[in-house]
Amino acid sequence: MHLHFIENGPALLVEHDRRVLVVADLHMGIESGGLERHGVHIASRSTDRADRVIACIEEAEPDLLLLLGDVKHNVPITSRQEYRELPASSGRSGTGCR
Repeated sequence: MHLHFIENGPALLVEHDRRVLVVADLHMGIESGGLERHGVHIASRSTDRADRVIACIEEAEPDLLLLLGDVKHNVPITSRQEYRELPASSGRSGTGCR
């Protein structure tokens, strides 16, 4: 088994029988769900996160993308930001897998 850390992700490429790209804890929606409640107001970075995942997919050319941990921040509820942004982000992420 070969492990390769992709710094731009951060992500991990695991190579054995197939190439598996592991991306963990994206926390989509943290800006509105976690920080805003505490008085911290920042612009959404969900598009940037999705772009980094896509760049990792294009670099690693995996057979499989494994999203590990918290993809979205608010569990079990869904914030307005998550409701707006998650479908578009998840639809883009499968563009580079073989």
